[in-house]
Amino acid sequence: GNVLTPADSERFIQFLTAPYIRIPLILDFFANGDPGRLTALKCKSLQSIVDAAIFEPGMWRRADNLAEVTEIPVRDKDQLEVLLSTPMGTLFNEIAKSPDVLTSCVYNILDRALDMDVGKYDPKRSAGSTILYAIRLAVRVEGYLKYAHDRCTSSHYLRPRGLETLDVRKVREAMQKIRLLLDRRAFPVLEYWITRKQVKEGDS
Repeated sequence: GNVLTPADSERFIQFLTAPYIRIPLILDFFANGDPGRLTALKCKSLQSIVDAAIFEPGMWRRADNLAEVTEIPVRDKDQLEVLLSTPMGTLFNEIAKSPDVLTSCVYNILDRALDMDVGKYDPKRSAGSTILYAIRLAVRVEGYLKYAHDRCTSSHYLRPRGLETLDVRKVREAMQKIRLLLDRRAFPVLEYWITRKQVKEGDS
């Protein structure tokens, strides 16, 4: 939809070709730097690409798959896919191994999107669609964090395979930070939009 510059489009496409590290690369791309990248998330097709990159689980790693990287670069494409496979999907893998970048970027995307609020939802402006997508992204990631946290702190289950190294404290703090932003800023924005719309319709 011509929402990214040619240079940013090329960079974004490059990130998609790096499956194991694409989640932090893509989130950082929109969370930091040029504000124009963030407003590009108003585009439905771009939203779909970002969602697919973040939430599609990728190749599943079986319990008996003990393959390790022994050479760089890995020249065999099929072997590369096996080596980059994960037991619970790429997003859970990111939560278990490197939650800081993931959660800080999701927080920044939502925080910066909310700063764009003009006091009403206007489908002709980029702010409304960007804010709605940022809220949806934050809530979905929060759900993954909560599942990982609950399964790793439950007395009824062993830690799931793939979450053995999860830092419970970091994940809990990240959940609290995102939830605070949702409750204190994001949801009041939605409520105000709805109230304003209802009042306007009532007057008409």
